[in-house]
Amino acid sequence: MRGRVLAQAPRWGGWHHAIARELRPLVIFGTVCVVMSAVFYVGQLGPGPKEFIDTWLRAYPTKPWTIVTAMFVHFEIGHFLANLVGLLGFLGLFVLANWSFELMAGRRVSFPLSVIFGSATVANLVNVKIIPAPLPGSSPFGASGIVYGLIGTTIGLALVNSFWYVRLLWTSEKPTRLIRVLFFINLLLSSLLLFLLYPAVFFGLGVSNALGHVVSFLGGLLVAMLIGFRLVDVRPHRNGPD
Repeated sequence: MRGRVLAQAPRWGGWHHAIARELRPLVIFGTVCVVMSAVFYVGQLGPGPKEFIDTWLRAYPTKPWTIVTAMFVHFEIGHFLANLVGLLGFLGLFVLANWSFELMAGRRVSFPLSVIFGSATVANLVNVKIIPAPLPGSSPFGASGIVYGLIGTTIGLALVNSFWYVRLLWTSEKPTRLIRVLFFINLLLSSLLLFLLYPAVFFGLGVSNALGHVVSFLGGLLVAMLIGFRLVDVRPHRNGPD
């Protein structure tokens, strides 16, 4: 089928190769953390800088660029630290799921990063379009959209990976140790879905940006699965691929 990869059994290339393969997302998210920290620091310098950030970087429907810049804006230390820790914490899981998917596809892929930031952008856009000012959430700010998109994309990739490793375990007469380890890792990542989907706690229902959390998470989850299943053949074939 055109556009679909009939993946082969993955081979371990060593830690150096694995880390080098995932340098791109690490560098990109590291840059996000640096920009977040810089904007937060500037906002603490006084009322002038804080007002500038609130006016020109926070999301407003009349200023299209702020749909993106709002992701880097935090005014309170608790909000900033929560998003920073969440971003760094879930980044490790995402890198693991993305690396496993790239092994499965047999090549590097760039769509997961686009899905994460695209979901966060759409979430901010939905907020400013649906929630009228001056209601809470009508002018969103913060990196929670990136964090929820990261979580959704991680689980989406892990679900695709799990289906493929089931197929590989089913068709391989003697599955390698790497195949077994990656299967259980992705199954564990996939099971996070059962624990995270408690709406009142996970999505923060009742807070000002709950709508953005839901949109970012579902966008990352569904789009990652849709594209992932399209790129990789996960159908079980005992006699080999079509």
